[in-house]
Amino acid sequence: MRTFILKTTAIILALAGLFSCSKDDSTNDEFNSVPEEVRTDFQKRFPSAKNIEWEIKANTIKADFYVENTEYEAYWTKDASWQWSRTEKDVDFVKNPLPAAIQNYLNTEYAGWKVDDVDLVQTSSDEFYEISLEMSGKPDTVIFIHSDGTLV
Repeated sequence: MRTFILKTTAIILALAGLFSCSKDDSTNDEFNSVPEEVRTDFQKRFPSAKNIEWEIKANTIKADFYVENTEYEAYWTKDASWQWSRTEKDVDFVKNPLPAAIQNYLNTEYAGWKVDDVDLVQTSSDEFYEISLEMSGKPDTVIFIHSDGTLV
């Protein structure tokens, strides 16, 4: 009898664990809430996107995804209709060095600082790098700079 009770309890606990663990439906639920015009625009812009996660907040929709093992974020904002506003692409600055003009700027203005993260930001009217810098004993800083070395 004791074995039966232990087995039954184990089965109940296992089933309860399965039912309490939900797969990540937030992606699917959010996807169903994404307006058709945004989904269509997303598919046109990023046809090979994988592992897409949607986030909707007020008048902004954000998609996090990967294209060929590179992380991206794309944003749409709503005025009268939903419009793509920008895309941020993670830049592997170790494998793909930054443009020489940016390197020169960093060496001059941020000598001794370490580059922590780099994103290439594209908007309908501009393209620039968002570079996060850190240095021991100083607050982290972020600069926005064009490939020719001029600040945004």
